[in-house]
Amino acid sequence: MSFPPTTIVLAKVKGYPPWPAMVLDETLLPAHILSKQPKSKTPTSANPNTVKKVVPVRFFSDDTYIWINTNDMKELSKEDISKYISSSAQKRRKDNLLEQAYELANDPPDMQQFILYGSKGVPPEPETTSEDDEVLSIPAKKKQKQQQQKQAASPKKKKESPKPKPKATPKPKPKPEPVVEYDDDWGLDEFNKYDKALGNFIYDTEEEQTKVFSKVTYRV
Repeated sequence: MSFPPTTIVLAKVKGYPPWPAMVLDETLLPAHILSKQPKSKTPTSANPNTVKKVVPVRFFSDDTYIWINTNDMKELSKEDISKYISSSAQKRRKDNLLEQAYELANDPPDMQQFILYGSKGVPPEPETTSEDDEVLSIPAKKKQKQQQQKQAASPKKKKESPKPKPKATPKPKPKPEPVVEYDDDWGLDEFNKYDKALGNFIYDTEEEQTKVFSKVTYRV
């Protein structure tokens, strides 16, 4: 029985349960997988049905490559896949990896994408920002960073409290000059006379009295 590329098969490997896989085109394989291709064994008898041939397959879900003998696999039909999924849903303990492999076999990916990206398929493209957004966003970030650095470098200035105004020193009051009080009916000429005989004198000598009266301010 021949298994052309893209055929969905159930391959059996010793030590593992039968596993869904896809037969691949040898010309599309990576170099390190192609280099591991074993030689096909030729039959010892003339019966062509005894020919053993190995083909490359890749298992679904765990993405392992293997060169497998065609006698160790069989074609996996849609009916077989539906039966397994229905029976697996009723089990308490599930092999999630194997169940995912059957789901992929039920809706297999493109062979070339399966070889390149595996069971997960083509990875999503990262979000790209337009050039205008980059031009606008970069200066804003730089400006914000510069402001933060400036604030961190310069210490905050404390508000200086207003200094009290110096009190004006009062000017010294002038010393009052001696004032000789007199009645307004006194005559100035008679007031500043020196006559010891008549008792009209204040100081003992006329010279002393004249000296004092020359400095006296009369208050009228």
